[in-house]
Parts: sequence; structure tokens; C-alpha cells
Amino acid sequence: MEKSGCGTDDGRNSIAGNEKMIDCHKCEHYYVTWDKHFPHGCKAMKFKSKQLPSLVVFASSQMDCLLFKEKVLPKGKRRNRGMGKSKKVLIGP
Repeated sequence: MEKSGCGTDDGRNSIAGNEKMIDCHKCEHYYVTWDKHFPHGCKAMKFKSKQLPSLVVFASSQMDCLLFKEKVLPKGKRRNRGMGKSKKVLIGP
């Protein structure tokens, strides 16, 4: 049973109601551009946009992106979220 408002394993996030939206941040084709006017990019479809590419694709074709491919990190590599071991802050006497 899927919880409303939570991500799923296939890279889709629940939005209003039962609709699903592809999360480009989990796709290996997504990248952040240097263009401040068009900050989101899709390598597979070769375009940049103001919105997430999956939203642009859906708005123009009324179909979900067919090129979504979930990112796979190499074994042993994990994203370091938060402070690393070398940056621990000790508080107290």
C-alpha cells in the first residue's frame, strides 16, 4: 500500500490526489545548468528549462517522460548528507 505524499521506488512522487509526477532529481539524465534563467536540464532530450523537465514534457505531450532512468550510485559510494567526521562540532565543557 502506497502512502500519499511520499516518494516511490520508481522515481515518482505523489502529488495532489492519486496523480504521480516523475522526480527528475532521481533521473540519470537530469542536470543543473549554469544558466540562471533555465536552471534545469535533460541530457536525454537535450533541453534546458525553468521548470523540471518532466513537467515540461507532460505539459507539451500529456504523457509522462518515457526516458526516465533511475540513477544508480556505484557500490560503496553514498551521498554524504550532513557533516562529515572531520567537521564534528563538540558542544559542552
